[in-house]
Amino acid sequence: MKTLENLISKLSKPLTLEICFFAILGVFVVYNIILVIKHFRSWRVPEKFVGQKWYQNIFYYIKRTGWGFLHHKIIFNLLLVGFVGLVLAGFYLPLPHVISPSDPSLGITEISDKNPLIVKFDRRVDRENLKYDLFPAIEGDWEFTSGVIGSDLKFVPKKTPEAETRYTISLKGIKNIFGNASENYLFSFQTPPAPKIVSVSPGDG
Repeated sequence: MKTLENLISKLSKPLTLEICFFAILGVFVVYNIILVIKHFRSWRVPEKFVGQKWYQNIFYYIKRTGWGFLHHKIIFNLLLVGFVGLVLAGFYLPLPHVISPSDPSLGITEISDKNPLIVKFDRRVDRENLKYDLFPAIEGDWEFTSGVIGSDLKFVPKKTPEAETRYTISLKGIKNIFGNASENYLFSFQTPPAPKIVSVSPGDG
């Protein structure tokens, strides 16, 4: 049972799902290209249609180009579509979680407009429900982006944070695109101490 749980856990990882999705999609596309090529190579116009205009037999051509080469392979195509659907469900149905930062209590972390604070989610997050708060408050901008798999939340400060201060970020309403909520996430980081004068040159006297 433990082995099965570990296997399911590994298969549900975003990178594994992404590889499976593109592999299945690639097989689907290549398979159907081969079908089309084989179909048109074997296509012979029936004698009763020779000499007639193409539009006089439009339904025959539609049937021939569509159902004609798929009806023997339709089950395999449906299975491939089903597998792609399952992989997509694996992308979006599981609850999203914060994967970075993974430590709820970070050490000294320096953030600036060139080095923003970034929170990464392993799945796509519903932007409308996501709530975030930084305490003590720092003037800055929050930026939210989503890719095929995950989402990123970035904070770009407009002012330098107070030195030697611990800041706490609270994330609530972490939901997938279907509205299913994950647990709230709380983490903190410490800003570097202010620079100190350690020596003066030349010295007094």
